Amino acid sequence: MSFPVAAFSLIFRDIALTSLIVFFLWRNGEPLTLIGWHFNGLIKDAAIGAGLSVPVMIGIRCWRRLSNTLDYPPTLANSPNS
Repeated sequence: MSFPVAAFSLIFRDIALTSLIVFFLWRNGEPLTLIGWHFNGLIKDAAIGAGLSVPVMIGIRCWRRLSNTLDYPPTLANSPNS
């Protein structure tokens, strides 16, 4: 199984489980705050998350290039056992 397929299957599984929990809360007439879901500042939190995703992705690419330049971790072709 390739990584994208595994990642999407895990995401959809988590969405399904979350939906089941929300359904049970809705069915019993319980508020979402019962499980700690507070929506105060939702727009601000979403903006912070969206704003931080770009620097994190740039940081990951920089780290990958640096680690490839330094050969860290060593690839299988350069390992002492090969």
